[in-house]
Amino acid sequence: MLRCWPWAQRVKPGAELDAAMDVRGMAIKALQENASELESSVRGLTEQLRDARDNIAGIVSNPLDAAAQKLLLPAVIAIVKGIRSRRGKRDQAHAD
Repeated sequence: MLRCWPWAQRVKPGAELDAAMDVRGMAIKALQENASELESSVRGLTEQLRDARDNIAGIVSNPLDAAAQKLLLPAVIAIVKGIRSRRGKRDQAHAD
């Protein structure tokens, strides 16, 4: 049989127990917030992986279309911007 100290039977939980419960509550809240952040990160990563999979599937199924979208269109846009800027500089030089 377990014997307690005589004074231990008269001790009532008080401020120490309240403080311990507050710390426990804060720890649980912090863990829940961390779990929510982790869940959000995992969702984002899952979406990125799905997008990558879809892109790879598009490239494999139709490589020319994928090349046009990923390489040709940006190159054409850059060329057009370059021509416009040269034209603008030339027009400015003639105006001076």
